[in-house]
Amino acid sequence: RTRLATESKLLVNWMGRGFSYSFVGLVSVEENDVMVKFINISLAGKTQLMFIETVGYMMVGVGVIYFTLGLSCCKSVSDRARLDYTKRRNGETA
Repeated sequence: RTRLATESKLLVNWMGRGFSYSFVGLVSVEENDVMVKFINISLAGKTQLMFIETVGYMMVGVGVIYFTLGLSCCKSVSDRARLDYTKRRNGETA
């Protein structure tokens, strides 16, 4: 874990993280479309561009999931479950 991911106010909140993932995915897909329109490429290049586009759409999908879970306040549920697990693992009573 990097310090940016654990202390950034944007990335700690799941809605912000979802927005960031979706933004990066959309930028990736849009840049990929620009590359396809303006560059004559070989079959290997097309395969690479298809991979980039697939990963871009996956990033958007993960971003939407994170944003939706953030809207439904699942981060607090996750944090509570993680704290409860840590307490039980260390032998503390609830």
